[in-house]
Amino acid sequence: METNEKSRPPGGASVVVSKESYGQLVVNMLEKQTGFQWKRDLWGLFSRYVESNHNGDKSANLLDEFWTFRDLVEFFENVEALQAGKEVREL
Repeated sequence: METNEKSRPPGGASVVVSKESYGQLVVNMLEKQTGFQWKRDLWGLFSRYVESNHNGDKSANLLDEFWTFRDLVEFFENVEALQAGKEVREL
């Protein structure tokens, strides 16, 4: 069983989580919507977020949040490619 690096949950001891466990979570999530639908929804969420920032609710972490958003969009682009039987840029 492959595992990721140890992580420390808030107030807890180190735990080791298998890649298979993460994979099952992703499978469960993708059973709800396709990669395309998740990506579309992410764009909607981020667009509303940026609009709220423009309207006065400024976030001090906007740049970091953008990079997180970008990584999620790239992840779902890879999901779309896999679902279409195409190669992905990065796994």
